[in-house]
Amino acid sequence: MATRIDIPGLDNLITLLTLLKSHGANADEVWDRVPYGKSTSSSGSLSPDAGKSFRQSLDEAKLCMDALNQVQAQLRRRIQTLRKSCIPLALEDGIKSLPNEVLGQIFEAGHYMTDNGMFGKHMSHVCQYFRQVSLRNPLLWSRIADFYTVDQLATFLSRSGHADLDVSIECTDQELRSAFGFIQRLRPHSDRWTQLRVRYKPPESGEAHIPTTARPGLQLPRLQHFYYDYHIDLSSWDLPSISHLHGYDRFLFPTQNFMSQLTSFEWITNQAAVFTEISQAIYSMSNLQLLSLTFVGCEEGVF
Repeated sequence: MATRIDIPGLDNLITLLTLLKSHGANADEVWDRVPYGKSTSSSGSLSPDAGKSFRQSLDEAKLCMDALNQVQAQLRRRIQTLRKSCIPLALEDGIKSLPNEVLGQIFEAGHYMTDNGMFGKHMSHVCQYFRQVSLRNPLLWSRIADFYTVDQLATFLSRSGHADLDVSIECTDQELRSAFGFIQRLRPHSDRWTQLRVRYKPPESGEAHIPTTARPGLQLPRLQHFYYDYHIDLSSWDLPSISHLHGYDRFLFPTQNFMSQLTSFEWITNQAAVFTEISQAIYSMSNLQLLSLTFVGCEEGVF
């Protein structure tokens, strides 16, 4: 049940407004009206009747002002409430008027501003219009992660069409055996991988590893960016297009055949003793354009 708001003086204000409305063009008469009666006595002071009338008119004017202030406060709250309700509707109308191509570009910008692969999924759940645009944009479905369910993986691969894939893997071993099943499911699409991120995930106590001795040697003909924070044996990998390498480890072998292809190399290590090894690796990068080395927690004077 709605709460009744009691506004003192509201009746007086309504009477005044009614009076103003009825006078129309002559409303100034209402404002300039002096209470009825003789304003002064023979001695020059206000007569008792006039003084009483003035005080009564003053009290009524104050009541009207108080009522007007309360009505204004209520109207401000109502306007704020209505604005909050109108903003989503106005935005929805504005977005619906956007051409599909423009909204698609906005979605692409949002995709690049996020790190996870769920942006496209979230947009597809907003409304039917968003869903239609997002489903027609393969880029929004091009980030693939090993934590996807089997159904999610199939959905993302299907909706990504022929778009380049940005693949993320969390592994618990140095040979990617813990992610072997996921890699096998993605092998038919290995020619679409252009970015690969491998993050080391320490195994939980008692966690069972996938029982396989097969090494996930990969042929990734279009892979350009490779990010990893744990040593991975890349000797069986075929990476003819690799150009950007970002990593964290002490193991880096200058004899790996892709070193001369690298144009960007960013490396973090907590082992100052491998400075010579890293220097040799860098020396073998004949096309290097961007170099970033970070030594973490190394003692002073080791260089």
